[in-house]
Amino acid sequence: MRKNNIQLIRRQIDKNLEHLDISHEIRHPPKNGWLKIIREALGMTASQLSRYIKISPAGVSKAEKNEELGNITLNTMKKFAEKLECEFVYFLIPKEGSLSKTVEKKTLQYSIKINDQASHTMSLEEQGISDSEKKMHLMEIYQELLRSNSNKIWDEK
Repeated sequence: MRKNNIQLIRRQIDKNLEHLDISHEIRHPPKNGWLKIIREALGMTASQLSRYIKISPAGVSKAEKNEELGNITLNTMKKFAEKLECEFVYFLIPKEGSLSKTVEKKTLQYSIKINDQASHTMSLEEQGISDSEKKMHLMEIYQELLRSNSNKIWDEK
C-alpha cells in the first residue's frame, strides 16, 4: 500500500465505523457463544441442527464448545450462520474509536520517546533546553510523523 493512500484509506474506514452502533452485548459475545444462543432462541435442538447442517450431533456440540473457547474458525462460523439463517459479520473495532485516533495516540507516544531521548542526550552534553522548547520540539516531531505517515511508530511494543 502506498504511503500517500494510507490516510485516505484510514479516513474511509473511520467514516464507515462512525455509522456503526455496536452495543456492549455485541462487543462481548454471550458466555456460551452465539451459535448456541441463536440455536436455542430459534427453538432448535442440537440434534435438529445437526440434521439440518448434515453433521453429527457431536459436531454441533464441538462447534459450540470451540466457539465458547475461542477456537472456532471463521469458515465454521459462516457455515453455521448460513444454516441458522443469520449473517456472520466479522470486523475489528478500534479501541480509540477510530483508526486515526489510534495512529495519533501511537504517534504521540513515539514522539515523546524520541523527544525524551533527545532531551537526555542534550542534557548529558550540558546543552539542556527549557520545558517550552521541549514541548515545541515534541509537537514538531509529532506533526512530522503524522504528515509523513511514518510506520516507525509501530517499531516499539
